[in-house]
Amino acid sequence: MKFDFSHLPYFDNHTHLLNVTNREIDLKEYMGPINHGYVDTIPENAHFSPNSYAGNNSPQWLSDDMFENVTLNMGLSKTWVHWLSEFFGCDETPEAVLAERNRRSLADMRAYTRSLYQDQNIIAEVVDAPHPMGDPAMNCFPCDVYRLFQTDPLVWKLLSECESYAELRDRFDAAVRHAIVNEHFVGIKCHVLEVCRRAPHYVSAEEAEKCYRRAKDGEPDAKETVYMASFCHMLLMTQTLDFPVHLHTGLTGKMTYKDIRNCDPLCFVGLLNDTRFVNSHLMFLHVGFPFVRSASVMAQSYPNVWIDFAQVLPWEVINFPSILEDVMSFASHGKISFGSGAHGHPELNWLAAKIAKKSLEIVLGRAVERSFMSARQAEATAEQLLYKNLFRLYKLG
Repeated sequence: MKFDFSHLPYFDNHTHLLNVTNREIDLKEYMGPINHGYVDTIPENAHFSPNSYAGNNSPQWLSDDMFENVTLNMGLSKTWVHWLSEFFGCDETPEAVLAERNRRSLADMRAYTRSLYQDQNIIAEVVDAPHPMGDPAMNCFPCDVYRLFQTDPLVWKLLSECESYAELRDRFDAAVRHAIVNEHFVGIKCHVLEVCRRAPHYVSAEEAEKCYRRAKDGEPDAKETVYMASFCHMLLMTQTLDFPVHLHTGLTGKMTYKDIRNCDPLCFVGLLNDTRFVNSHLMFLHVGFPFVRSASVMAQSYPNVWIDFAQVLPWEVINFPSILEDVMSFASHGKISFGSGAHGHPELNWLAAKIAKKSLEIVLGRAVERSFMSARQAEATAEQLLYKNLFRLYKLG
């Protein structure tokens, strides 16, 4: 059965800040961010310098050969050029798409961004950024904005300032509580699977206290113990304050940040099987290769575990209907959400919304054709995944 979900609202569960200044850019800056994460794999003897990366997704470290033969030949690049050429009404080449984009962005980048958001009816963003609540940087988004509170910088700051784990825990608790209750952040963002070399496990306050001085001195194992103790404390807070912790899993875009094998959502089985944590609220981000089925099992097995497709959604475009079908075949449809994982360019937010809608049309159309659900159920399911699930999760009405 053929569906058209293009008009439905889209709630983007994970993005970073956009650059909405009026400016002209070159092709490498425009499409280089598709390689998000490659910077971590650059060898020391590479014939391009990683030093120009500067933490801002600048692609100038990409060699011309890599850009032409790798970047422009990724599935997302081809979808990017194909769909934007249709949107612009221009030739289907990277150069023609860039020329039209530059024409619009030079005239009024904010108006161009609005046109993309209106085309896919993007109604809200959950933003992962270090800025304080109310910062004008959030005005780059032409829609409602909700925020994640970043706790990793907080833990390391408190470790440098506090003289005991008890002091760190109390100040950490107060800061998280203030962010959720008073400042209305909708969730927490942390990188426990990348920071810690061992699978998530319970660490008591007493254990953290015993090694606290060594942690302050920089000993890796002790720092990990203190970090994990604060993480366990935060999981308990999710149960009383009812907020989710967003965690990198699956395809994070930084394969060598630590060890991608440590990012399998099944790593959480031991911790969540502890009766103290079974009701903790977790959102697995970037679910896709290679751990898509692991995340599906976790979401189905634990009451407050959710799935988000940020970054995987646009980056695995050609296979995304199959990835989505894998997850929907087992996990509750009430615990799945979409995100873009976008950095810098609003085209990525637009592409993610468009891919999500088209993939739902394919997957749900196939389900109706096979009599697994009715057309009415399929339409309601599309609305759940595109925006209603997140309204419920974040208690937005």
